[in-house]
Order: sequence, then structure tokens, then C-alpha cells
Amino acid sequence: MRELSRFVVVAAATLAVGGCHGGPARAAKPWAGPTPVTSLVHACGDFRSCEAACQAGQGFACTFAGRYPEFGHGVPLDLPRALSLYERGCALGDPGGCYNVAVLLERGQGAPRDLGRAAALYRQVCRAGSQTACAAAERISAGSGVSP
Repeated sequence: MRELSRFVVVAAATLAVGGCHGGPARAAKPWAGPTPVTSLVHACGDFRSCEAACQAGQGFACTFAGRYPEFGHGVPLDLPRALSLYERGCALGDPGGCYNVAVLLERGQGAPRDLGRAAALYRQVCRAGSQTACAAAERISAGSGVSP
């Protein structure tokens, strides 16, 4: 349940950035909070659609595509692939992608554990308005380790 909850929060954060139906991505806005789960279900439609939009340079789509291999939804579980998609989303300006990279690096999933980079990414997402990311950055800075 914790993983699903994290997915819903992160996916909701990415919805503020742009769509993946081929339309132009909107400018990033401060994250206002969760979006109803029903809005998340059809954000891209499927993995291939999200991956194609990601290749076209839509950061949100990269982040949303990453959840498929991270959780094994319709594609094999593949944490390095998920991390790569999240990193691309982050590089394209999607705070949800940055948050997901931080989570995986904090846990050492998909890549070796890197608390310094995870904390830096959490701080970046914190500046975009995510209180969850602020708390995670503070937790790492305080030395309390991996997220619960």
C-alpha cells in the first residue's frame, strides 16, 4: 500500500507539469497537492504511449512511463529502466521524475544507494513546492536513513 500511495502522490505532482497526449507541456507550477486517482489512470493510456511522448521530450510522460517498469504494470519489473525514465523526466523539468529518482537512490533500487544525490534531488523538489520532498531531504540530512 505504501508503494501505491507514493505512486499516487508522485504521479499527482507530475500532472501539474504537462500531459502526454501529444499536446504541449505546460510551464511547471508549484505542486498544489494530490490529484484524484481517476485522473491518473488515463494520463498516457499505456506504457508505449508514455514512452513515445517521453522520447518526444515531455518530462511528465517520462515520469509516468517509469512507473510501469518500477511496479511491473504491464511490463517486466525493471528498476534500472524505471530509474532511467525518471532521470529523463527530471532532466526535462518534471519534479515528479526528480522525486522518483531520489526515492530509488535513497533505497538503492535500480542503482547503488546515493544519499547525497537523493537529498539534493529532494531539496530540488522541495523548492518546487512538495512538502513530502522537504521532509525527505530533512530526514536524510538528519541522518535517519531510508524512508519508512
